[in-house]
This record gives sequence, structure tokens and C-alpha cells, in this order.
Amino acid sequence: MQNDYFANENQIVSTCFFKKGFSVLINRTDSLAQQEEITLSDLTNRKLLIWDSAFISPIIENLKLQLSKIQTPFSIESCADYFQLITQVRVESYTGIIPSIMFDRCNQDLSYVPLVYSQKIEYCANYLQKNCDNDSIQKSLQVIKKAIAITQAKW
Repeated sequence: MQNDYFANENQIVSTCFFKKGFSVLINRTDSLAQQEEITLSDLTNRKLLIWDSAFISPIIENLKLQLSKIQTPFSIESCADYFQLITQVRVESYTGIIPSIMFDRCNQDLSYVPLVYSQKIEYCANYLQKNCDNDSIQKSLQVIKKAIAITQAKW
């Protein structure tokens, strides 16, 4: 389970909408592109570029730690720019790792293969506990849930 930034904040409530893992982003010509899923050990001896947001994400830091245990030599870099990451994978400089939610089904030259990894990213909304019964908060949560359901139907 992902570390919660607000775990010690008893006045903040979190509503989790869904959890998703990671995908390995590779060229369609790569031998790994034929696999249904990729394990961490499948990534041994590859130059890895992991998407990471501008703030430090505990789940991504943990993924890097797990990868560093199998990578010899350590060849893992981070990139906050998704388009830069895609470019590096396209020119075959790196194998990319991205949150699965970033899957782009319109991308014809790259493959997105699920990564076997037990931890998932939790996509949540956080708000003050005193506002739990606020009608606007509840309506907003329902709108978000509907928007997610519409989007998930297209996945």
C-alpha cells in the first residue's frame, strides 16, 4: 500500500477512487514487448528511466529501491517530463517505467506492458474531515467517480 502523506493528519479524510500499478514502456521491436507482463528481474542490465513527479513519491522511491537491488551496475534515472521519457524510449536509449494510468493507446510505435509489482498507486481526493458532510464535497466526489467510470470504460 502506498504511504499516505496525510496519515498523521487526523483532520484530513481521503477518498480513494482506484489503484493502478506500473507499466514498462518499450519499443514494439524489443523482445520484452511480446510478454504479457514484465517482472523486475526481466529489467536487469537495462538503462531504466522512471517517470517521477516533481514531488517525491514514496511508492516510486520504493520501486527504485527494489530495482536497485537487481540492477548491476545501478542504471536508474528519473524523469518528470512524460514526453522526454517517451522520446528516450523511442530512440532506444532507455526502457521506461510509468504509472499505468499514463497508457496511451494511440501510440503505435511503443508497447506498454504491465509491470509485476505488488504496490499500487492510490488515486484519491483529500479534504478536511469537518467538510465530510458538506453537500458540495459529496457532489464533487460523485462527479469525480462518474468521470473516472467513463474513462475506465475506455481503458
